[in-house]
Amino acid sequence: METTKNQTTRLYENNVLEALSRSPWWLPLVIFIPVVSYFSFEGFKSLSEEYLIEGGLVAVAGFMSWTLTEYLTHRFLFHYQADSEFWKRFIYVVHGVHHDHPNDLTRLVFPVTVSIPLGVIVYFLFGLIPWGVDAFHPIFYSFYVLGYLCYDMIHFATHAISAESKLFGAIKRYHMSHHYQKSNSKYGVSSGLWDFIFNSTGKKQDSKQ
Repeated sequence: METTKNQTTRLYENNVLEALSRSPWWLPLVIFIPVVSYFSFEGFKSLSEEYLIEGGLVAVAGFMSWTLTEYLTHRFLFHYQADSEFWKRFIYVVHGVHHDHPNDLTRLVFPVTVSIPLGVIVYFLFGLIPWGVDAFHPIFYSFYVLGYLCYDMIHFATHAISAESKLFGAIKRYHMSHHYQKSNSKYGVSSGLWDFIFNSTGKKQDSKQ
């Protein structure tokens, strides 16, 4: 196993803002593993036996909802073709810099200055859903956050690590194709499911050439 050499660039002249725009790969784990553990434990602990199967399905739905969020955000926000200077700068800060410097090891996971506030907002938004069973809310949320953690770690690994594994090699090649061959396809990182469903695997473009 080999680790990629770090390549970086500054986004801000201000040192504080620059520091807040970065995150070591392990920091999301330190912050969000306790979150996942707490909410999943609380959810399943308060769930009656008659709802255990439904609780498991809610957990799967939470995880899959993250993969859809990941896909839609990457495709329609991160790759939005902006016209105004404000939106061009915004898109560059949140994603364009990553395409220009894909081996910047401090910008391969979401900075916690972004992920923590978003995590709080998402929790309360999920609370607006009429779950019927109160325990479903923390279960869904915990597995949604677990999906996010998997995404962050997979994304970091595809850029930072070279390993002899068929599965990891396939995931890495899929994402590298997005970076170096067709940036308008293969938006899924933790899963290629939604690329397949929404015809954005790049195969359709290939067949027209």
